[in-house]
Amino acid sequence: MEKRIEKPNLTLQNEGENGFLIIRGGKTAGRVKLTENAFHSAHCNVLLPNGAAELSAGDAPELFRLISEYAGKSLKMMFSSDDAELAAFAAAGGFRRARRCFEAEVTRDELNNKADPGLPSISMCTEGCAEFGECCGLVYRHYGSTHEAVSPLTADEASFFAALPKKAFYYEAGGRITNVALIEGNEIAYIAAEGEGFESAEQFARSVCERLFSEFEKIIFECDDCDPAAMALFGLFDLPEEPSWDTWIC
Repeated sequence: MEKRIEKPNLTLQNEGENGFLIIRGGKTAGRVKLTENAFHSAHCNVLLPNGAAELSAGDAPELFRLISEYAGKSLKMMFSSDDAELAAFAAAGGFRRARRCFEAEVTRDELNNKADPGLPSISMCTEGCAEFGECCGLVYRHYGSTHEAVSPLTADEASFFAALPKKAFYYEAGGRITNVALIEGNEIAYIAAEGEGFESAEQFARSVCERLFSEFEKIIFECDDCDPAAMALFGLFDLPEEPSWDTWIC
């Protein structure tokens, strides 16, 4: 049976596969799609495929109330930082920006302070060795703590570990691992720090980049501004304005 959610001004009409028509006065005013991420199950992800072009700011509070009632949980949106119209619509609906994620594809020529001396000696390990398990544990703790205020990590360690790359660079201080980067080809998929590792995060990131540039002309990564280890990596490069994506929560 078709599920309809009624309110005085708006109706959400289920199209299937978590897609809804937004109906106002019997006419379609837009579309919305809802998804969930098992790693961040405290939120329902909201996608407006056509942005807010067909909606007014006055629609926002009611629309997001309807969606929240259907989903039974808090809401999250992610869209381009350049989409000022959708940002204004989200804000009108009670959302706030919680994170900005930068995408970067970089070359050695863009690395600043190229002659910086005293880089720490880093080690490499792969799945199956004890050090790799320690690296994954550090990444799990780091990712959970740095993203708690954005969208809590709800996956258990086993599920999280299964999705990780199988190669790591790491740095040890005082007999324990303090910095980790998980690598997939020429991508720095995760970079993390713990304890005093935050003090060495920039130098560790530079060492990782130097290792990768010895193999690849370009390296790629994403950096969330809620994550100081990731932003230490991002800060190593003299970059023009890079594409970025904002996460909004309500």
